[in-house]
Amino acid sequence: MKARSWAFLAYIGLALGVTMSLGQYHQEQGGLTYWLLILPLALLPLTRPSAMISAALDSAMPAVIFAIVAACWQMARGDSQAALQAVLLGWGLIWAASRAARLKIDDLYTIYLLSVLAGGAVWLFTDLNEWGILPGTTTAAGESVWRVSFFPNIAYTGFFSLIVTMVALADRRPAHRLRKIVLAVALYFVIFSFVRTALLGLVTFLFLRFLFSGKSSPRRLFWYSLIFGIFVNIAIAYSAAIFAAIQENPLVSRLFLRGESGLSEYEIWQQLYRPYVWGQHFNQFFTSPFLMGWGSTDFNLLKTEDIVQGLDDSSSGDISLPTKLLAKYGLVGAFLIGWWVRLLAEAAKKRDAFICASFPTLMLAMLHWGTMFHPTDAIFGIVMMLMLRGSVSLSRPQPSSNEIFPERELRSSHVIAN
Repeated sequence: MKARSWAFLAYIGLALGVTMSLGQYHQEQGGLTYWLLILPLALLPLTRPSAMISAALDSAMPAVIFAIVAACWQMARGDSQAALQAVLLGWGLIWAASRAARLKIDDLYTIYLLSVLAGGAVWLFTDLNEWGILPGTTTAAGESVWRVSFFPNIAYTGFFSLIVTMVALADRRPAHRLRKIVLAVALYFVIFSFVRTALLGLVTFLFLRFLFSGKSSPRRLFWYSLIFGIFVNIAIAYSAAIFAAIQENPLVSRLFLRGESGLSEYEIWQQLYRPYVWGQHFNQFFTSPFLMGWGSTDFNLLKTEDIVQGLDDSSSGDISLPTKLLAKYGLVGAFLIGWWVRLLAEAAKKRDAFICASFPTLMLAMLHWGTMFHPTDAIFGIVMMLMLRGSVSLSRPQPSSNEIFPERELRSSHVIAN
């Protein structure tokens, strides 16, 4: 059994703790919160220098290339902020790709349950969480009273619960008591948080898990995962007309339109918002000098139109990570996205069906809630660890009599079912 990665565990735990203390629309720059997030990412990987060097020279070489090229180009432009952000992203990716990045599956479960308990205390004793952890207790203005969240940020609850749900569904220990408890709690928060993208991501994962339940060739795993991931996002981009036609259905209204009906197609487009951001990012990429992006230039200074009043804050362009990389770093950002696709091909070659089934859902999260995918964020660490290292990054607990781990089937993971 592999030793626990204490540094990575501390990074995840501290990042979750800081997130628990931030409200839904917190945008503080600098201060104590900033350093509580930056310093662990900067210093904890140094506890395993050999693992970092090994990853940088091997599996994480694309992250090194991205950081060097992007930083040098942005420094040449005089944009030190974009250069430092590229280095920070590269550093986080190298750590996630290294042997020092791993979690015991039961540690992930424990962290999740502790987060729920901490979230309950925050809800009871502070005013940070406007949602509540029980249906009917929401105090957030203009929101359904049935939405629940244990983080003050409801999207964070939805996606953290989604990731834990996917892991628990693929765990090969169906009789494991902790797994059962975690799965029930995580499903509750995925469903009743009503985070639309998280619900769609869960359906996407379940569908691909079903497709990959039998013996699947690497070619099938790769192409089904990639094509389905692209198709889902294209469908979302062109879904306004469809939702306009069926919005009177209560289930459609509840799940996809925040409980509203009688909306025009344009109003639905405003609700979706993400396709608008994608289009603006692509436009910024293609109009950037030498197709190398605009660096840290404010998204709102570059956009060609504004469809939603009140979303002109500086973070509105951060909501989609992959397209933001194109707008910010241009071709070198495209290189990083290409690396992630190559990682999918490598997972398919290893017949890591869990990662292949998860890939479209993880990309969906990046495209719709990219603000969570900052290198200092716990969700970034967990997702990138899975994408860069595969199922093997979730290490196996001590054997016990109630475990069902057919070793001959686990070619790429000690815990997750292939």
